Amino acid sequence: MKLYGILATAAAVLVSTAYVHAPASAQDEGCAGRVAKAKKKRGLSGLTGSLMGAARGDGDLGSDLTGTAVAAARAGPSDCVDAPASESASAKPASATERARREMAAADAKYPSRMAIPADKKAEIDAYKALGVVRCSACEGGTTNEGWFRLELMDEMRRTNTKLNDKMVGMAPGETIRWSGTVVRGVLTALGEEMVSGFRCKRFRLRIDRDTRSAERDTLMCWGKANEYSGSDSWVEVY
Repeated sequence: MKLYGILATAAAVLVSTAYVHAPASAQDEGCAGRVAKAKKKRGLSGLTGSLMGAARGDGDLGSDLTGTAVAAARAGPSDCVDAPASESASAKPASATERARREMAAADAKYPSRMAIPADKKAEIDAYKALGVVRCSACEGGTTNEGWFRLELMDEMRRTNTKLNDKMVGMAPGETIRWSGTVVRGVLTALGEEMVSGFRCKRFRLRIDRDTRSAERDTLMCWGKANEYSGSDSWVEVY
């Protein structure tokens, strides 16, 4: 009977002491779970030794049980180390859409014709285009645009056997070319040379007048390949 009393007392002390000192995370899986299992195993081992000592009469059951349970609850497997969050979380691979976007951006950077048009320049271009539209009974769609300087200067270039691009890149800053349509008068002015996005470029200013209204915009030509199919560099119109 005395032995049964000892066993009951030992079990109560071990359970209560272990749960007091064991952390709440011991119920988690992984490293924390292994810690909890090791604590229980060590606690039971200590309990067995203490019971044997008490049965022989050479041990202090109360202090042995308390010390064993507390030590088991606080200790964990020596090889149990939680991995840092940076190691456990693998880098998320780029999606197919993101990879395609990056590849397209890298390809576009090789060709001046694919430069992005600045927002302020785009607004100028839209206003210039709107003012240049005129009705034309013989034109496709019933309209043409007399602000399109290349179209308006085509006949003159043919008459003088001159390529417009060659004439433009040879213009000194401040030099002009003029044209007149049925209701629109226009002038192109050379502004000079500059570097844009790594390309050698020449900038020009266009102006058209129509009755009392006017509109202006830039046009930019840069030296490079027009696209991936171009065999050599040339002066390419960007906008």
